Amino acid sequence: MAVAWTEGGKLFCSEPRGDKGTPDIPEPVLVDGRVCPFCRPALGGDEDDTLYVAYREELDGNVRDIYLRRRPAGETEFRPPVRVSTEGFTSPACPMAGPAIAAAGEGRIVIAYIVPGDRPELKAACSTDGGASFGAA
Repeated sequence: MAVAWTEGGKLFCSEPRGDKGTPDIPEPVLVDGRVCPFCRPALGGDEDDTLYVAYREELDGNVRDIYLRRRPAGETEFRPPVRVSTEGFTSPACPMAGPAIAAAGEGRIVIAYIVPGDRPELKAACSTDGGASFGAA
């Protein structure tokens, strides 16, 4: 089990361990130091216990696109971010529209997200290589 959250424009993840009565909660891991502050991240995992975190990044110029970070089983560090969306959505404020993720096994990942605006669009991106790259679903 894992949890991910944003705090102060940063993305954190932790994996509580132990039983229900006395969980051991290790120090949170900083996943990304600059994210959209109120867009909730999404977590997914696959049959190999790889952990995936999808989130809305905040880039220079108020670009707020969707990214994925993955942490293979047995590793402590997340791999570099992979850009999922390519719309270049910009906004001076957080749209409060985080992504959703599903890991379907055998390296297949689907991430759904909203491109906010006057006419919001639901988009989906698919990876068949464990999150190393994405294309339209």
